[in-house]
Amino acid sequence: MYSRCILKQLGCGHLYARFCPGETNYKGSLVSVDASGYAAPLAAGETFVGIAFEGCDNSAGSDGDKSVRVYTLGDFEHALSGATVTDIGAPVFASGDDTLTLTAAGNSFVGRCVDVPASGTIILRLQPLAETSPAYTVTNGTTDRAYDADTVGIAELADIVATLIADLQGRKVIG
Repeated sequence: MYSRCILKQLGCGHLYARFCPGETNYKGSLVSVDASGYAAPLAAGETFVGIAFEGCDNSAGSDGDKSVRVYTLGDFEHALSGATVTDIGAPVFASGDDTLTLTAAGNSFVGRCVDVPASGTIILRLQPLAETSPAYTVTNGTTDRAYDADTVGIAELADIVATLIADLQGRKVIG
C-alpha cells in the first residue's frame, strides 16, 4: 500500500474515526467500520465512512488507541478500471481500501461517479454511511405514461410503476 496523493477534494466535512488494533491506514485510502465497530482499511462489504486525510499506524495499539481523520464530503479523483463517460451518475462500490468498481455484489457502496476526466479515471462524490437500494426487476411491465386518476385500475398503476422504475434505472438513480 502507498500514501496516495489526494488529487481533488471539494467540501470540508470530516470526522475522526477510532482505529482498530493491528491496523495501518494510509493517506488517501478508503476507510470503513468493521464488525468490531472500529475504523479499518476498507474491506469489501463493510460500511464505508470516508477517505483517509492522513495515515494512521495502530499496529501495536489497542482498540481505539489512535484515531484517523477522514473526509466525509467531497469529490475525489480515483482510478476505476474501464470507466467511461457513460458511467457518470452510476453508483460506485469498493472491493478494498484502494480499489473501486461498478459491481455492487459483495462490495461496499462509496458514492457516485460525477465525472470521467479520462478513461479509467473518475471523480467520485462521497456518500459515506449510505446504503444503496436493492435492484428492482420488473416482469410483465408495459410502458405507460398516461394516468387518469378517475378511472385507473390496478394493472394500469402497476404499468406506471414499472415505467417509473425503468426511467429511474435508465438515469442510474436506482439499481
